[in-house]
Amino acid sequence: MGRIIVGMDGSECAAVALRWAVEEGERRDWPVTALLAWSYLRQYHPDRRDAVETEYDEGFAAAALDAYVVDVLGAEAAGAVGREVAYDEPDVALVEAAEDASLLVVGSHGYGGIRGVVMGSVSQRCLHHSTVPVAVVRDNGDSAEVVEGKVVVGVDGSSTSMAALQWAVDEARSRNGYVEVVHSWLLPAAFGYPTLAMPDPALYESAAEDLVSRMLESVDVSGLSRPVSRVIIGGESTAGLIAARAENAELVVVGSRGVGGFRGMLIGSVAHQLAHHAPCPLVVLPAVDSSV
Repeated sequence: MGRIIVGMDGSECAAVALRWAVEEGERRDWPVTALLAWSYLRQYHPDRRDAVETEYDEGFAAAALDAYVVDVLGAEAAGAVGREVAYDEPDVALVEAAEDASLLVVGSHGYGGIRGVVMGSVSQRCLHHSTVPVAVVRDNGDSAEVVEGKVVVGVDGSSTSMAALQWAVDEARSRNGYVEVVHSWLLPAAFGYPTLAMPDPALYESAAEDLVSRMLESVDVSGLSRPVSRVIIGGESTAGLIAARAENAELVVVGSRGVGGFRGMLIGSVAHQLAHHAPCPLVVLPAVDSSV
């Protein structure tokens, strides 16, 4: 059985992440553990006061974590959530704790974030270093426009995006929802003068259709509320297209690095841009080295 690790630091962003993680755990039947990372210079208190105490230890951190979880969920629901404190940097503690988990959940930023910054340093470092899927959750308020059960996934033919597609289908099934597959293609740049014959866009459109079809043939899409929909557009920014399609979605899913990624780069530009600007919760799958 899978399990979920969620970062908790008493901030409102962490509260949003915890609520989302608990809902996800209920859908997937995965237990949830809330983790608080502390140090002597990074102390947390049940009343959220800003103070550094010389006698602060693990017991104080555990008491703060207990208070935060109860404040967010209520005493009864909080009883089902595991608690763990760690004397370490938050991103290091979260990534290590999630090594054998199915999902790591973080808020877009916590107390360490700067007001106006869309994504904090802890969530960024977790995306770069986690070996399991990472959900970045932000509070966008209640939107009447959200389509219940809609999960958007970006694909590019890489093994990483194949894993993202499989994850998205499983997630949509758990929500009694459906999947919208998004793929963007670009014509190759032409250099020099005079320019040789321009490539036929229809060939690239057809290749894109074939790519998405092959990927879907490899995935069991049974149990969804409606057939998988496809959005294939040429000449658009991939991240922008995915974000636009996710405007009314419950969740967007992508691979951390696709066919355009550089070897050694842990997170690609599409995942990075969406982590900052996705209009709904985002799940990023860790990179897979081989190609589809």
